[in-house]
Amino acid sequence: MKISKTDSKVMLTTLLSLALMLIALSLLTTAILFAANCAEKASYTPITDPQTTKTPENPSTTLDNDQNPTTTSPSTTEDQSVVTPPTPPRKKVAVTFDDGPNGNMTYKFVDKLKEYGAAATFFVVGNRMGQNNGAALEYALENGCEVGIHSYTHSYYNKMTMDEYLDDLAKTEAAIKKYVDTDVRLMRPPGGILSSAQRDACPYTAVFWSVDSNDWQYTSRSEEKCEKNIQTIVDNVMSVVKEGDIVLMHELYENSYEAFCI
Repeated sequence: MKISKTDSKVMLTTLLSLALMLIALSLLTTAILFAANCAEKASYTPITDPQTTKTPENPSTTLDNDQNPTTTSPSTTEDQSVVTPPTPPRKKVAVTFDDGPNGNMTYKFVDKLKEYGAAATFFVVGNRMGQNNGAALEYALENGCEVGIHSYTHSYYNKMTMDEYLDDLAKTEAAIKKYVDTDVRLMRPPGGILSSAQRDACPYTAVFWSVDSNDWQYTSRSEEKCEKNIQTIVDNVMSVVKEGDIVLMHELYENSYEAFCI
């Protein structure tokens, strides 16, 4: 069968048209895939691992809510809050003075206590009460101190009968109340000596001590002994005192006062 020239031209034209259509289709497909790939890249946001993120060494600039630049410095510690440790409670002891009142010395002890907002208990001897000493004792009471009995003549109660002992207590309270208006609730026996029977019969609370300054043994004011005596009194207390102790001192001696001030 012979194909005419006209038919050949038609067939060639048809084949070229198909080829062009295939090429156009291929280009269109490639264009669509390229556009889709670009769109995917444009919407991709990288995820940063917070554990690997490093804080810049230099301050960085950020924008606040009003879009104003602000500079922030990197934190040098994980927690910049400052924690103030609680103040430990102050230790408390009871300071007591025996054998007064003693005029000017009583005033001096009370004034030193006032400097620290403190008070003490003064165990007084009845026959040492008088107008001047009574005024000193009143000064102590006005400044928050307390008064207790320390016998009438500083005699030891274990040498007395029960009647003598009770009479001595009553006599001492009367001497105190002659000069100061106070309720006497405490007593301390001279030398800390009191029988169990006397203690049971005592109408007051008997108060002893747990730390003895022994200040009455170190009263010398001589140039070679004074400083050492004062320091010894201090050491006798400070080397053993602890929370809740009752410290025994005497208001008669200048060395006791200077040691107390230390």
